[in-house]
Amino acid sequence: MKSILYFFMLIPLLFTTPDNQFKTHIFKCNTIPDCNLNDLYFINDQTGWTVGDKSAILKTVNSGMTWELTNEPGDICYYAVHFVDEHFGWIAGENGMILHTTDGGKNWNPQNSDTEKWLYEIKFIDPDNGWAVGSGIILHTSDGGTSWKTQLENSTYGLYSVCFTDLKNGWVVGGNTILHTSDGGEHWIVQKENSPVCLYSACFVDSLNGCVVGDYGHILKTTDGGNNWQLVQSGRTIWLSSVCFCNRNVGYVAGVLYEDLSTKGILLNTRDGGIQWTEETVSTPLYTSCFGRGKCGWVDGADGSIYKYLETPD
Repeated sequence: MKSILYFFMLIPLLFTTPDNQFKTHIFKCNTIPDCNLNDLYFINDQTGWTVGDKSAILKTVNSGMTWELTNEPGDICYYAVHFVDEHFGWIAGENGMILHTTDGGKNWNPQNSDTEKWLYEIKFIDPDNGWAVGSGIILHTSDGGTSWKTQLENSTYGLYSVCFTDLKNGWVVGGNTILHTSDGGEHWIVQKENSPVCLYSACFVDSLNGCVVGDYGHILKTTDGGNNWQLVQSGRTIWLSSVCFCNRNVGYVAGVLYEDLSTKGILLNTRDGGIQWTEETVSTPLYTSCFGRGKCGWVDGADGSIYKYLETPD
């Protein structure tokens, strides 16, 4: 298969020094114009993947400096990608599609999800146990995706995000609802419903501390496993599409800023568990983010845009 390299454009977009201890830099990488990138995942500071529409699957092995298109263009929309190490990974997308690789994305093989519903996120806790969520459905596998079992199917839920901290404790969000399981998904309970806005993304750093984001700048935080949720207003009219916390204090939220006449992307950063937020803006909408230990991360979104976020000492 012919490989295509897309080069990282070192264009500093914005610099801030919110606490005079470090500088933040955002660099833009142009990949595939007119192709929306819906998700990305880095297994370490060097190796990552991103997926989107037009059957796009791209990989980097040098921290985003260059990206390689690993498959032929097509008309399939991929919504989610997740890896447990440099070899084993999964992709989920439209019509219940799930793909699996055991060689770092050189080859992708379809898995039978036994559904035609669109799947918006897929996450694995280890090489065997994973969950995929989508249009009113939660799927689980305990054998690496060889077989998938439906754990919940409800047409009233449009589910967009899933997060597990261990084999037992997990959360799923979508629409105006937050669901929780304490037994690996055998039973799901409603922790919060009738939210005034649609919720799109959840991230838990342990079984107690988590964050959920959604429309109109809504940020919900819990410190007791979701029994109680505190509303943290971002103060902006924004669509928050992705949240990623590195630990209890350091977190990042990506989304779309609607206050300007031209749509822009926004990245929020907190270093005190969500009490205060600083922000960076970019020229394109942002859909997902991936931050590991902090200091370095990536966000992607519309028009093939990928941005690398880097903190350096002041």
